[in-house]
Amino acid sequence: MKKKKCLYKKLPVFDFKNGNDIKYEIVWKEPSKYYAAHGLCDSPDNENPQIWINPQLKERKLLSVVIEEIFHAFCFEKNEKTARKFASTIQKILYKLGWKKN
Repeated sequence: MKKKKCLYKKLPVFDFKNGNDIKYEIVWKEPSKYYAAHGLCDSPDNENPQIWINPQLKERKLLSVVIEEIFHAFCFEKNEKTARKFASTIQKILYKLGWKKN
């Protein structure tokens, strides 16, 4: 995973490859109001797919949204309900283990 500098609040911009070797970039930018979402994941069929995440979210919500959108990058065909349940479960476990945003 390669780190680059993000201009917003010094959050790093990450890129990674999903299970099909498709490269995604995580960008700390609120998705368009059109989507009414805290995060958004491009289809793996898009050229240079990205994930947008609102960087102004509170700590636990931010963690949940990051997990959910990465889940979509790996399992794009899964529905939103499944992605949210997965993210919520992982977020709760990590938070209980002491995860804190720096």
